Amino acid sequence: QLMKTFTTFILALFVSAAAFAGSLSPKDAHKAMFNVFTFDQNGALLGSGYGFFTAESGEAVASFQLFRGASRAEIVDWKGNRLPVQRILGASENYDLVRFTVEGKKISALAIGGAQDLTAGNELTLVRYTTEKKGAPQATQVLQVDNYDAYKYLSISATNENANLTCPLLDASGNVVAISQRNVGKDAETACAIDARCIQALTTNMTSFMNSDLQAILIPKALPASEQEAMTYVYMMGYKDSLQAHTAFNDFVTAYPENVEGYVSRAAFLARQRQFEAADADYAQAFAKAENPTANMRPDQVHHSLSALIYQQWVSGVQNLPEAWSMQRAYDEATQAQAAHPSTDYRMQQANCLFAMKKYQEAYEDFIAVCHDPAIQGDKWTARGRTELWYSAARSLELAGGDSLEVIALMDSVVAQMPRPYDATAARFILERAYRLQAAGEYRRAIADYREYENIMGPRNMTDRFYYNREQLELECKMYQQALDDIQSAMAINSSDPTYPVEQAYILLRAGLFKETVQACDDMIRVVKDNPDYYKFRGIALGELGKKREARESLLKAQSLGDPNIEPLLERYK
Repeated sequence: QLMKTFTTFILALFVSAAAFAGSLSPKDAHKAMFNVFTFDQNGALLGSGYGFFTAESGEAVASFQLFRGASRAEIVDWKGNRLPVQRILGASENYDLVRFTVEGKKISALAIGGAQDLTAGNELTLVRYTTEKKGAPQATQVLQVDNYDAYKYLSISATNENANLTCPLLDASGNVVAISQRNVGKDAETACAIDARCIQALTTNMTSFMNSDLQAILIPKALPASEQEAMTYVYMMGYKDSLQAHTAFNDFVTAYPENVEGYVSRAAFLARQRQFEAADADYAQAFAKAENPTANMRPDQVHHSLSALIYQQWVSGVQNLPEAWSMQRAYDEATQAQAAHPSTDYRMQQANCLFAMKKYQEAYEDFIAVCHDPAIQGDKWTARGRTELWYSAARSLELAGGDSLEVIALMDSVVAQMPRPYDATAARFILERAYRLQAAGEYRRAIADYREYENIMGPRNMTDRFYYNREQLELECKMYQQALDDIQSAMAINSSDPTYPVEQAYILLRAGLFKETVQACDDMIRVVKDNPDYYKFRGIALGELGKKREARESLLKAQSLGDPNIEPLLERYK
């Protein structure tokens, strides 16, 4: 019986200890308080204030305003120990609170309750920072309770002075029910307090890289609680602040050492920082971890990601890449991925690398094989992706010296992949086809593509050269009215180009509008007196109108201005 009673007593002690773990009694509550100092990037002091520990693991809260712009912070506890702030766990300018961790041993902390049951007239204990062995808590009274978001906001009787701010307010059980804050009211003499439950809202998640309150603090942030959210967070952080991102990647790899994607993502970040040896080291780790059947990336996926990373460095024009980071290596990595687990993505990457190495015929063979792979018709490939793929095949064949009609056929396939209604991206490919049709002498089809391009982009977005180029094709097809309209559009956009009025006169002449030709040339001769083309076109038009004497005078003037091709015309109009 005695042994049973003793056992019950010991168990009761354990239960009691568990109940109060991390919680101080009210008379010792000052041991959870600290003085906090924040510093900017140059090490200059930004400010100082107070805060308290909320967990024996080193979690604590203090004023957000103290941490705004801070690159470093440290706390001084009640014993005078200086402890650096390690990570920011959450922040809110709205609540004027920041939650963070410090690294230390035997940290005393307070238990968090909440102000949900408080009413005006309740007595609370305000605990202030002190280095005395016995703290000096002061009694304070709740004067008013208001709703604030999902929490309570209190007016309290404590004076509105610095020593009383960001201090815990305890109930009779020693739980923190609220945190004192400055009353910003004009000439306010008493302080306010925010419901302690709002501390629970101070966390990080996968979108924290966009949180302006968190980003206003330059101290590294803690990772979100879940592995997937943490991965998303560090990935996105890699494109923002480099110092904080590096810390976040290191934290992730430390927290999840078997996560292959963590090493791959950190390697991509390191490559952007031009730390190529470190990136290679991370890939070595990734390959080793990927051999585990339960890993979140297969070895072929790691090969593919390394190929894509090296390829991206090259096409982005990164200078002075290490010898080991060659396009040949990018191709070899893609080849290993394809050998291990054949896929359209891997073969596409092989083709991209071959194209970058100017091995156009081999690139074409890979591109066209992917083009005809049924897999690209699935949901994974967008219409735009298929369009780019067919264009890559067309461009490869063209650079390999392939038949121009085959290249045009591939450009037809490019356009066929594009969804309707056409957008600016589609317009680009239609214009690309027009160029090739023009080079192949398919003028009417080229004109149709030029017109489609203009319809998509709008006439206001066309240049004078666009209209001039189309006019040249229309002239070849004896589409004189269209050619005249286009050259006039070019002149309206750029009236200073001397080529366009000459071209207009030539179109009128070609169209057999001889009187109009003479009038146009006369108008221009009054402005430009030394251009032989105007006199030549005028002479031809006059000759066709039967005015041979005037025609010869005009042609002789053209000859005197340097036109070497006048003699046959003089013979014609004798």
